[in-house]
Amino acid sequence: MPGCNPLYWTSRRYSRQVLESLDQALNKAKADTAARKLLLIGYSGGGTLAMLLAAQRRDVDAVITVAANLDHRAWTAHHGDTPLHGSLNAADFARRLQSVPQVHYAGEKDKRVPVSVILSYLERMDDRSRTMIEEVSDYDHECCWAEAWPRLLANARRLIETLKSAGNSVTAY
Repeated sequence: MPGCNPLYWTSRRYSRQVLESLDQALNKAKADTAARKLLLIGYSGGGTLAMLLAAQRRDVDAVITVAANLDHRAWTAHHGDTPLHGSLNAADFARRLQSVPQVHYAGEKDKRVPVSVILSYLERMDDRSRTMIEEVSDYDHECCWAEAWPRLLANARRLIETLKSAGNSVTAY
């Protein structure tokens, strides 16, 4: 496939080029459905991309992530891995995103994306009143998100409505 370089699934997985491609797909899907507002949902790296898309768009109503790498610098440092040169970091946009209602699910036993990576993202915000972390006990990076998804999605939608309410004083972690 033209333009498909291994860098786009390694160090540039969150690059401007990847975001531009996803942004075009979202624009098409939005036009095809006549949607006015978007709820972005992403798992792992998809959650990171959802947050980066929300940072550049004005039509995102809320974001839900599951086991998402929201601070790739903290993540690579945690694992002792090579930094993701060429990738944007969701944590760099935390302040811009703080007005967008967001629910982040983290697995208590997730060693691939530990809750500390999500907390590192949250630490970059001045106002966390529209952001929630739900740490799920006994879950790791894979287990048991798919089986619990209908319940988790319903819960996240309720939380988002709470986060949207005026004068909300919900505090994350």
